[in-house]
Amino acid sequence: MEKIDLNVGRGFSDCITVMFNFVKQEFKPLMKAAGFIVLPLLLVDMVLKSFFVSDVFAYTLLEYDVDVMLDADYWRGLGVNYLTMLVSYFWLALFALSYMRVYAERFAEGDAVPVSFGEVWQVMGKSMGVSLLWSVFYFLMVCFGMLLFLIPGIYVAVVFVFVLCFIVIAGKSLSNSMSASMKIMSGKWWNTFGYLLVLGMLVSALSYVFSLPYMFLSIKTIVVGEEPSTYALAFGVLLSTLGQYLLQLVAFVGIGVRFFSLREQKEHAALLDKINEIGKN
Repeated sequence: MEKIDLNVGRGFSDCITVMFNFVKQEFKPLMKAAGFIVLPLLLVDMVLKSFFVSDVFAYTLLEYDVDVMLDADYWRGLGVNYLTMLVSYFWLALFALSYMRVYAERFAEGDAVPVSFGEVWQVMGKSMGVSLLWSVFYFLMVCFGMLLFLIPGIYVAVVFVFVLCFIVIAGKSLSNSMSASMKIMSGKWWNTFGYLLVLGMLVSALSYVFSLPYMFLSIKTIVVGEEPSTYALAFGVLLSTLGQYLLQLVAFVGIGVRFFSLREQKEHAALLDKINEIGKN
């Protein structure tokens, strides 16, 4: 079976199809690399979530104690969980885009050897600092836009959605990446907004499958008034969280596929590389 060429201009639906096909094609090396690079951080996040959810079940759902909502420990635990979730999302995005960069470079060279986690880690290490700086700034900028008015926040989120792609995949500086993202989005804002919306709905719908055990425990606790066992609760939380992050990884691959497609349409990057290669020969 012929391997997927990421540097191809594709339509809306084709990008979604290629996203799933790419994950299917690269599933084994992708999961192997994720096991070394991503899984340790996700395990920490899942353990913290398990402890926090256990406390919520014990004090809020069973006793309906409103005072618990005013307790500093509750909000501290909630804050830590949200922070680890954001860090995990950043790490997943950096990993997915780094993997796609290594894959695209190998494809261009005609190298059929599977991507290794060492190569992905090297790419992540080179762009980690700038990527983290941008991600924090991007998050604060979008939140500020949302607080002022919903539309500016959404507009900014879409316009600069490919900045991280330019940093990691194209190796550009932060300022050049911001300019390039605005340029590539010219005339493509609504199309990209729709793509991200569909991507988000797909991830949300599929994540419910992994959340079913946890939802069942929640309903059972409210109706029966019986606290679930530690093992059942841990299983529900771990399955829900792991499924959520797995689907989020797929979504980041989808963003990467869209980036390669738009860049090829706007800049004809693959064609220029082939012309340069002919010139060298």
